[in-house]
Amino acid sequence: MLEIRIAKNGTDLREAMNIRRSIFVDEQRLYTISDEDEFDSQATHLLAAANGNIVGTVRVYSGKNGTWWGGRLAILPSSRGKDTGSSLVKAAVELVREAKAKRFLAYIQSQNVPFFERLGWKKVEDISCCGLPHVLMEAPL
Repeated sequence: MLEIRIAKNGTDLREAMNIRRSIFVDEQRLYTISDEDEFDSQATHLLAAANGNIVGTVRVYSGKNGTWWGGRLAILPSSRGKDTGSSLVKAAVELVREAKAKRFLAYIQSQNVPFFERLGWKKVEDISCCGLPHVLMEAPL
C-alpha cells in the first residue's frame, strides 16, 4: 500500500535527499555531487512510502505573486510504473491548491512531458536546464 505524506523530521528529509541523489546524480548524471539547492530549506517535501519504505519524493515551495513551484520528482526504479509518481504529483497539486496558489509551475524533463499531460498539466515554454531539454509546465488548479 502506498502512503503519501509530508517529510516531518531530519530522517525523512535525509531519505528524500538520498533518493534524489540516486536519481539525479548517480542515474541521470544531471549533477556531479548533489542536486540540493537554496529552495530545499523553504520547500515542503512530500514522500511516497510503500510498505513503510520511502520510494519517492517531490518538493513544492512558494515563489512570488502566488506562484508555487514543484520539482525534484524522484522515484526509485523499483517503484516506477506503479502510480507512485502520479500519486506524488497529485498530492503536490492538492497541497498548493489548499495553500491558495494562483499558479503551480515546474520544469519538466522533455521525456516526462506526456506523463504530466496525462495529469492535466499544460506546456508553457520549452527551455534548457542542466544541459538537457526541459519544458516549463503549469498544473491545473
